[in-house]
Amino acid sequence: MHVQNVYQDVVGLRYHAILAGAGISNEPLMFYRQDNGKQNDWAFSTVCHLHCQAGDAISVPSVHLAKWIKQHITNRIVPTNPIVTSSTDDRTIENGPKVVMKVDVEGYEYALLPDLMLTGVLCEAVDLIFGEFHHHFANIHIPANTEAHLPAINVTRSNARRYSLDMRANFNRLREESSSCRTAKFVEADDESYLFDTIPLPTSRAQFQYVTEQDKDELFCDKCPKCTKVAYGSSLKAL
Repeated sequence: MHVQNVYQDVVGLRYHAILAGAGISNEPLMFYRQDNGKQNDWAFSTVCHLHCQAGDAISVPSVHLAKWIKQHITNRIVPTNPIVTSSTDDRTIENGPKVVMKVDVEGYEYALLPDLMLTGVLCEAVDLIFGEFHHHFANIHIPANTEAHLPAINVTRSNARRYSLDMRANFNRLREESSSCRTAKFVEADDESYLFDTIPLPTSRAQFQYVTEQDKDELFCDKCPKCTKVAYGSSLKAL
């Protein structure tokens, strides 16, 4: 809640943290701590795959993500200003609110993404989605869920990559067959460079400013060679 308070009160952004897991129903999810005793909370997952024991399990409340998006995002009241389109470098840019979703759910994407597609919520509400497939977490077993109408999912070491390729193919087919699908693309990418940025949370609006791509490279990428974008997206340079 501290992060929420900083971005709301100090920066002035409408930032709201939901203290629940993203699920395919409203049933609690079982998470496993597997950080090898480091207590850094990085390795929580619904899959017990690394340095994990049964005693490390923690029950976490969840929300049915597709239904939550339908209620709070799809049906939200958007600004009434007219939407204007413009073309730049052969690209059409549409002004207005955009919905961008990062899905980094430590193995649960094999259930969450199909649910978002099958319910139609992905095409209805999300402009861009990015995340990663956790092939290395296999074997992954997700029980059948009657609320989401999903059968049991078994991702093994031998079929994990095929699962991912099939899911991307189904997403592309969904876009091709639906002229009204607003989701531009699914980008398979992960960015956790905030771990290395060494920048504390802002204490005033003057400390919060967006940085250019060049600034990002100078500030962060020397510490994180693989990073291409910075999740934090801001700098503490004084104005």
